Formats: sequence, C-alpha cells, structure tokens
Amino acid sequence: MGKLSRILAAGAFGLVCIAGAALTGGARADVGPNAKLADGGMVFANVSISVADLDKSTKFYQALGFEIGDVHQVPGPVAKALGSKAKDAKLDIRFVKRDGIVLELIHLNPAPKKPASGGSAEQLGLAHIAFRVDDVDRVAKIVKD
Repeated sequence: MGKLSRILAAGAFGLVCIAGAALTGGARADVGPNAKLADGGMVFANVSISVADLDKSTKFYQALGFEIGDVHQVPGPVAKALGSKAKDAKLDIRFVKRDGIVLELIHLNPAPKKPASGGSAEQLGLAHIAFRVDDVDRVAKIVKD
C-alpha cells in the first residue's frame, strides 16, 4: 500500500470512528467535518493540522471565535498509518469550525520529533492559515489573553 493510500485509508478510518456514535444511534459530535456531499458527489471536508499541544491549540482557536468540538481518541493503527513509529502510538483529534471552515487538530502521542513547517513556500505542505481582521491589535490581545 502506497503512502497516499495509507493516508486516505487512515483518514477514512478515523472519520468512521468519529461517526460511529451516529451510526449506532448514539449522540453525534457537535463539530465535525462537512459530511453532506454536494452535487458531483464531493464536499470539502476539513484541513488537518498536527499540533504539539491539543489543549493549548484549542484555546488559541477558541480565542479566535472557533466553535470547539469534542476530543476523539482514534485507535493506534490509524496513528501508525499516519507515520508514527512508536509501538504505543495514540492519536487524539478535535474539530474546530468557523465561517464554514473546519480544521482538524490532530495530536500524536508520542509527539513527532520533526520540527513544524516555518510557513515557507519553499517547504511542501501547509504554508499558512490566514485571518482577515478589522483591528490587528485587538485580535492580538484576544489571542494573548
């Protein structure tokens, strides 16, 4: 199985785990990826961001007005499919949503040793997330507090 196939399988497996409660008649998470398919059989579901500290990252997005979902523990095999080398790998995810955009915060335990992207276009992967604000100083204060 190639790397892309492993990632797609892991993502699909993780989504099934999260939706499992709904499929079995249980309560559904209050925030999650867009699930209803649009015309053409496709929908933009979410953007996934690997974070070093799930609680700290949650507080950051909450300060910016994101709706915060529950934490979901995903089985170890999914963490391994996403690249973890640890025997006891664990993966926690939380969806956050604002203005129709859903971010999936993923926290791998043990945490990866490789440093995060510096946001440069010279490095492949997510370069940045942008927010348009009316007052930079006001929003900076909200995030700092």
